[in-house]
Amino acid sequence: RRRPFPPDRLAKVLAAMPAADNPLAASFRPDGELETSDDGVASVLSRLFRSKGFLWLASSDVTCWEWSLAGRHLDFETFGRWWASVSAKDWPEQWKGKILEDFDGEFGDRRQEIVFIGREVAQSDNRQQLESALDDALLSDEELSVYRSNAKDDAELMKAFPVEPLQQLLSGQNRPPTEQPVGQAPSARFTAG
Repeated sequence: RRRPFPPDRLAKVLAAMPAADNPLAASFRPDGELETSDDGVASVLSRLFRSKGFLWLASSDVTCWEWSLAGRHLDFETFGRWWASVSAKDWPEQWKGKILEDFDGEFGDRRQEIVFIGREVAQSDNRQQLESALDDALLSDEELSVYRSNAKDDAELMKAFPVEPLQQLLSGQNRPPTEQPVGQAPSARFTAG
């Protein structure tokens, strides 16, 4: 897809990952009550064995994020810069053709490119639920206008689309203190380069 995720809505999709001891398993409201969703995506996410790819978050016009899920462990780290944010004169000469193959429209190579591998994930109903949940998490047309007007200013994009909800979820900070697993490291990592 050629539209970025706002970090807060991507966090809501990730919160549907079912595992009682996983920091990604649930989102909690300020009153400490569990937020649940009846959209069925949790069932599809529970069938994933592996997932890998690149993400485009609305909080940066420059940063390409790498997503890597294996079992219940999710790494979410900066991968580098989108080529569209790098002057073409600075591209490696031998890679220019390959780089341009990923360009499409006004956003260049910025995109969502994630592969999901799991039990029955490719079945049409399961695939549709997963795709719908992710598509619904992308920027709306109105939000995309805000993104476009601030695209060259990552500080303004961070204000408009703060990354903290995603950071908190991936570090397990959305759990009330009594729900934190004792002696267990979070099974996700969020690293900004």
